[in-house]
Amino acid sequence: MPARITTANGEPRPVRTAQQTWANGVTAATAPTLNIVGKVVQIETKGVCADEALTWTVTITTSNGATLFTKVSIPEGATVYDTESSKGTLDADFNPFYATGVVTITITPSGDPGASGATFDLVLTIV
Repeated sequence: MPARITTANGEPRPVRTAQQTWANGVTAATAPTLNIVGKVVQIETKGVCADEALTWTVTITTSNGATLFTKVSIPEGATVYDTESSKGTLDADFNPFYATGVVTITITPSGDPGASGATFDLVLTIV
């Protein structure tokens, strides 16, 4: 089980997953885990692939299989921020969520990254 990540006094804390990598010909999803206790208020993602115009899908699930977050078609080369919506409603683009244990972060590329391979970085901000 990964070490538990918490915050002190409600201060935002960035939590970075290990950089995910794909070699030429590899299209399988990766699924790093984090053991966090707190409210996730922002997710920052960036995928890089020099040979192909890939997109990525990110899904965050609990140890019981409940989906906390899903984002599809994250474009290659762009840093994408999903942060608390000013709407404050469930129809917002992003709604903060609480995590109280191990979560699995599934990252799936849309295809073969080609000869140069691909990388993907993800940072959760928790309070």
